[in-house]
Amino acid sequence: MKVTLTAFLTILSLGKSLFAQKNEVVNEKYQDEPISIFGNFIFQGIYPGFRIGVEQPLKQINYLDSFGKLKKHKDRAVQYSLGFYYHGGFHTNFFATSEYVFRRVNKNGGFREFRPGLSLSRTFLGASTYEVGTNGDVSKINGAGDFYFMPSLNFGVGKDYGLKNPSLPLNFSANLNLAGLLPYNGLVLPTPMLEIGFRYKFKNAFKTSLKVIDKQTKNK
Repeated sequence: MKVTLTAFLTILSLGKSLFAQKNEVVNEKYQDEPISIFGNFIFQGIYPGFRIGVEQPLKQINYLDSFGKLKKHKDRAVQYSLGFYYHGGFHTNFFATSEYVFRRVNKNGGFREFRPGLSLSRTFLGASTYEVGTNGDVSKINGAGDFYFMPSLNFGVGKDYGLKNPSLPLNFSANLNLAGLLPYNGLVLPTPMLEIGFRYKFKNAFKTSLKVIDKQTKNK
């Protein structure tokens, strides 16, 4: 019985070794890659807004099967944007944002992404604001509002049509942006936003250096 069990474990170990797979780097290079522009419609609750910006690619990791065909790829990039939303009766919020992009794209172009970011925000109050001077005079304040930091965690899904059709370098996405203004009365004011938009990659203009790594599935 002991001999049989030992033989079984040995065969199991050899089977795992035979069929186990790992991804090995088979190619690594730098290439010129165009930047992208994007535009998103913003919904801060029922309140509208818009955001426009550029995406600069940094790195792309391609995962190939044992025959060299693409299974999926991961993108790393940075985005820079300007945006606003109008919250009627409360404030209008303008912001400049920088985000780091983690994106996973399958072979058909469907993708998921995560983008941590930080914005500098300037709000303008949505109602007339007055102040009382030391002598009791009341005066109206023009452009009342304040500056805030606006950290965010952005989760999204979408479709990259350019992966299958290079003549159409366009994708669409929907994102939930968990943002907040701080310091707001010593705390954080949540400002979650739904963003629906597009991204278009230039074909030959505005290029940057992209690191491309190919990893292929290999049997051990």
